[in-house]
Amino acid sequence: MDIFASSDVSTTINTGVLLVKNTNWAMTFLELWRSLCCVELAAPIDVAANDQLGFDVVYNTLHDRYRKKISILEAHEINTILPAMKTFHNPI
Repeated sequence: MDIFASSDVSTTINTGVLLVKNTNWAMTFLELWRSLCCVELAAPIDVAANDQLGFDVVYNTLHDRYRKKISILEAHEINTILPAMKTFHNPI
């Protein structure tokens, strides 16, 4: 796996926290994703409304063998479950 992220209720992942392995593939994926979300880099028609939707656009175009490089964990594995103030559990 090159990228680890938690799932989200409205899009494929919650982009609040990601774990990314420093590989050529991951860096290429991140650059493509950024180009869809950054107004300065993309044509206006290609710009995603936000980073999570931009991730969806790139992820949904990937061949299955490349999707296997991204691990989408359950919502609570890396990020909290919404609403965080009600679902956060301090293990200490």
